[in-house]
Amino acid sequence: MKSPRFILIAIASILVLGPLLWLYVIRPPLARSERWEGVIVERFEKAHGGNFKYHTYHWRVECEDGATRSVDVDTALYTSVRVGDRVCKLKGDRYPRPVGRSGLNLLEEQMGDEFPDRLRHLVPVEE
Repeated sequence: MKSPRFILIAIASILVLGPLLWLYVIRPPLARSERWEGVIVERFEKAHGGNFKYHTYHWRVECEDGATRSVDVDTALYTSVRVGDRVCKLKGDRYPRPVGRSGLNLLEEQMGDEFPDRLRHLVPVEE
């Protein structure tokens, strides 16, 4: 029979690793298969950690189908839009994009394949 210490370690490992697996391994592929459009109704950030503080950034989006989604986004995308802006999450993308045309659209057209992938999610979707 397994010792109580082993069982305690196994349960603690599941409690710690389970949410991390969900956030970084299971959920991103599921999110990539979705497609939706909506309007940002709220922006908020959450502070995490004790001595090692970090922030996560989120939007609350009211979708065209009536559903409300809470979407986690990176810092650059969070600061590039405001409440009331339209966003569109395309199938295959990790993050939603602002809807409309901006200078980044022109820059992406001019640079072609040279456009940095790390900035591609900031390029608005044209209406």
